[in-house]
Amino acid sequence: MHLSRLTTAEMIPLSRAYLDPADPAHQAIASVPELANLLPRLGEAHEILLASQSQDELHAGSVQSEVVALDAKHDDLVHGIDAVFRSLALLLEDDEERSHWARLHELLMPGGGKQAELSYQIEALNATLLRHILNGMPEGDRARLSTHSVGGRSLLAIIEQWIAVGEELGQKEQETQALPTTPVDAALQSAQHQWVRIVGAMVSMMQMASLLGELPDDVKQHVLGPLHAATERGTSK
Repeated sequence: MHLSRLTTAEMIPLSRAYLDPADPAHQAIASVPELANLLPRLGEAHEILLASQSQDELHAGSVQSEVVALDAKHDDLVHGIDAVFRSLALLLEDDEERSHWARLHELLMPGGGKQAELSYQIEALNATLLRHILNGMPEGDRARLSTHSVGGRSLLAIIEQWIAVGEELGQKEQETQALPTTPVDAALQSAQHQWVRIVGAMVSMMQMASLLGELPDDVKQHVLGPLHAATERGTSK
């Protein structure tokens, strides 16, 4: 878990959740005394990080949060659509119909669920390619996608949503890249290092408790899970 790779804009939403008494993450931490004892020091670092943000940085943090939310939605759609295609391959009894769906699966998702592991930029480029493929698709194939529904929506509509989310993800990522960067001063750098040390200590405690089977489920869900997701995005996307 590479905490040091997180930006200030990525650190702040995490520690804000840990420090807000109304947030499930804080409530989970408060239930574990060893973790709760570290919150006052984390609060000190958090306040410095928060005060250091310029309007540009605040906007960057907002855009980054949008990117993260879009990426999560994109990845859910990838896994869901892939699961639909795989279930059809397993459940259809007609060989010809199964062959049609297998061809569509390969055409639209050659990497299957691995398309959720691509960088933001590649996911956006893939969305553009998919739109071209869908626009040029024979009516018979479009009809097949249209007639198969999941939760009241056609598979075609869900795929179109996947494309739209991927395109918006690309636009927001470009906006993030275009934002100006602010030099890091000594106080901010010190606060970042303190944040990493404190949260790193919390992670070590959580991992040890997890190995012993003593980590509460709400800590896994509201603290360790989002933290792991944030650091993974920093290294794989």
